[in-house]
Amino acid sequence: MTTRGAGAPLDADVLVVGAGPAARAAARACARMALDVVLVAPDPAAPWHQTYGAWEDDWLALAGLGVYEADALRAAVRTRWARPVLRGLVAREVDRAYVAIDNGALARALAHPGVEVRAGRALDSRVAQAGGAVTLAVEPAPGATSVELHARAIVDASGARSLLGTHRWGGRRAVQSAWGVVVPESAAPDHAGRCTFMDWTPAPGAHDDADPTFLYALGFSDGTVLLEETSLVRTAPLDAALLRDRLERRVGAEVVARAVATERVVIPMGETLPLSEGAAVAFGAAASYAHPVTGYSVAVSLAAAPRVARALARGMVDGAAGPRLARLGRRAAWPRAARRARRLHRYGMGILLALRGREAAAFFDALAGMPARSWAPLMATWVPARRVAGAMARMSLSAPWAVRRMLVPRRPRHAVGGAPPPPSPPR
Repeated sequence: MTTRGAGAPLDADVLVVGAGPAARAAARACARMALDVVLVAPDPAAPWHQTYGAWEDDWLALAGLGVYEADALRAAVRTRWARPVLRGLVAREVDRAYVAIDNGALARALAHPGVEVRAGRALDSRVAQAGGAVTLAVEPAPGATSVELHARAIVDASGARSLLGTHRWGGRRAVQSAWGVVVPESAAPDHAGRCTFMDWTPAPGAHDDADPTFLYALGFSDGTVLLEETSLVRTAPLDAALLRDRLERRVGAEVVARAVATERVVIPMGETLPLSEGAAVAFGAAASYAHPVTGYSVAVSLAAAPRVARALARGMVDGAAGPRLARLGRRAAWPRAARRARRLHRYGMGILLALRGREAAAFFDALAGMPARSWAPLMATWVPARRVAGAMARMSLSAPWAVRRMLVPRRPRHAVGGAPPPPSPPR
């Protein structure tokens, strides 16, 4: 238990809202900085059902931060594929290993004995009247009288549908959506032990001008296969029934009927960054960490957690509190260099929003034909803007003219607002 300047007790130095990978990473990072941490979520012990994936080099690079054990990161790999397949116009093996995450192992790796866990639904947050502390109203159980928790800082890692409202749509609205099934590998033997990162072959019956979707297929080492029909980016999610119909047409209704589990994915992408004033520091999906091109956010969140924790800890040592401390946390969650790269990634998202039919296949066919190191910055968040711009330039120079034409964004059919302006070369 810590105290505020006036001597009244605080419940914690940091209150973390949420219980997913981002929340657990933020809580662990703050506890490692010797801060008192309380994590609040409606059901903190609920397992993570989503399928999380990452490029192996991005995942193992987290060990270089000095806060994650390399052995723990390797143990959290559920399955590894050395050469995933990306099919645009033709099938190509990508020279970059891909991994699926073992959710249970990751949860154990992110646990920390210094984090106190409380069940409850966060209702709102505000700056307290005395001592510069912040207050979090929590409903311990449905219908129960809310209680107030007081701390020096609040980290909102409660997801894209933020419980505290730190995540807001803005600018161009975009979303990735998918519907899939997990089946025994005997139901999908062609995918057993293999990773199809993207297969842009149109589902039978899909029109050339239809919103393009691709097959994402992972053959896990436990003898199961995930088959997922995915809309990469669109201004509104595709209906789950449509995605299911396309998946059944693609792999066969009899395969889908053998599902042992289903998965529905809706990921907001490319939103305005939550940098405005407020009592809470947005983090993870609540801080718009979902990549505007890929939708990935887990490895990004793990990479950012130590930086945010250090900023909060240093701010407390310097006497920062309330809005000033929250501002330091927000700047650490989205440093200036990352914001510059984000502009370029949103430019790429604008291109993807405009693609129709075989254009998407041609676009990713050109990307897969390049060495992975050339296009890797297009799918990474914490990279300098000059590397993102360089990857865009290399693709523009090496791609066929039909693909180069796509690199100039057009107004998407379902767009909200105009296309972002072409990026200026980073200085």
